[in-house]
Amino acid sequence: MRNIIILTCLLLSLSLASNAQAQCLFGSIVEASREAEEKRLRAAPKLAETLIPKAKEQSNLGAFLIDQLTVQSEQETKKSTARKIRNETKKIQKDLNKLDKGISEWEMEDYDEKLDKTSEKFEKHLKKYSSIIDPEINRIAAAKRAEQERIAAAKRAEQERIAAAKRAEQEKQDAYRAMCEGAVSDDPFAVFDSPSEEDRLLLTLDLRGKWGNRIKLQANENGCMWMQDPKDSSILPELIDASLFSQNPNNKTQYVYNGVENMALILDFTKYQCLSQSKDGARQKISCYNSSEEKVVAASSSQPENNSNSSSSSSSSSSSSSSSSSSDQLSGKTALGLAEIMPWVEACAESFMLPQKEAKWFDKFMTGEIKRLISANEITSSEINSKLNTAQQQVDMMKPLSYSAKETCDVFKLSVVKLRQIAEKPKDRF
Repeated sequence: MRNIIILTCLLLSLSLASNAQAQCLFGSIVEASREAEEKRLRAAPKLAETLIPKAKEQSNLGAFLIDQLTVQSEQETKKSTARKIRNETKKIQKDLNKLDKGISEWEMEDYDEKLDKTSEKFEKHLKKYSSIIDPEINRIAAAKRAEQERIAAAKRAEQERIAAAKRAEQEKQDAYRAMCEGAVSDDPFAVFDSPSEEDRLLLTLDLRGKWGNRIKLQANENGCMWMQDPKDSSILPELIDASLFSQNPNNKTQYVYNGVENMALILDFTKYQCLSQSKDGARQKISCYNSSEEKVVAASSSQPENNSNSSSSSSSSSSSSSSSSSSDQLSGKTALGLAEIMPWVEACAESFMLPQKEAKWFDKFMTGEIKRLISANEITSSEINSKLNTAQQQVDMMKPLSYSAKETCDVFKLSVVKLRQIAEKPKDRF
């Protein structure tokens, strides 16, 4: 229709005006038509959101209408009436084909076909035969309502299932907490009625985790596990969520802890054997030991000058002498820390990035201190060997050391030199 109007206007312009005027008028008409088409194409994507579903409904109803009219034509005894129905059916089929073609193109974001106009035209067929398609419309509406009710019921059932699962999980957590720490209570004094901690097994792992350089765990044979602050033993241990660990049913002192990112920890709380297992299944030994064996080293300033009024001058003198002679000796905790750098010092010396003389002195000094501390029961041989083995494994993976490790070796060299200066400093005569 648009093309006919444009052609008519063009013929009128040619008959009423000069060639120049006709060309100008024709150009204006073409430009206006082009702008209108561009505007339609810009609006098409937004229109498609509602037009395509509507057109599909019309297509379904159109197919239903054609089937019904075909049946009518076959049942009609009067030939002229039957022929009329068949002709009408052909028209509807033709328009239905055009409608389906427009739907397909618009679904592929091809908006050249004016689907809105095609839809408006096809709607006239549906209105004309509303008496035939109204029952089908009602049936479709009822089916939609039934489906919506089914979906709503399924959603309610899923919500109820999730709520029930949450309640069950909360009840399970409450039962777990009650078993491990007593019944949950708002009474601030209920903490004093908590179950005894004497049955708890203590384990410290040398692993960088959310609590710092070490992870301190507690567990018992009843399937309870706690996390302890490694820096402050006065803070009460925090009960670990039961979903973060599992207990060996055949050995109640063995656990798998999954609270560390990207790995699982396989733990034996009585033999103090610990492994880490990565996601790909690779396992590696981890240094771990009995937390109760850790020594708390008191500062010298905290020692009272006189322990009692009955202490003799000779015992005071002996105590002072002992304190003076042990001032350059290592504590168990310091020795465990320095043991971790022994393999590194040796490797740096082998790579000529640390003097052999300093490395030999450090090895001799540490060997003597470690033997003394083990004899004094301040550390255990298993603790020190665990530290040394872990550090040695790390060093072996990097051997031979390249020049890029020189900066690290310089740090170890400085540490050894300062330690030697402290250990060999002249002692006061009086």
